[in-house]
Amino acid sequence: WAPAIRARIASLEQRPAISAADEPMIRGMVDGLAARLAKDPADLEGWLRLIRSYEVLNEMEKARAAVAEARAAFPEDEAALARIAEAEKSLAD
Repeated sequence: WAPAIRARIASLEQRPAISAADEPMIRGMVDGLAARLAKDPADLEGWLRLIRSYEVLNEMEKARAAVAEARAAFPEDEAALARIAEAEKSLAD
């Protein structure tokens, strides 16, 4: 179990820091991506970016909601669901 813990700690340490000056711009881009996906949900890469973006912004509720929406967009696509599940694993508790 120790290697898994070390790997998780290493992944958390690699999260990019967001400066206060950049945060409004980044939030605007994330909001734009969310709006685009609401209109056209058939973009798996977009969903994965949105989930990761919310995680980086430490908006875990939004990240989990994006996971649920992504699953709803690809209910029969096993490969997509596997990638979404992998993205969900990275969400911190």
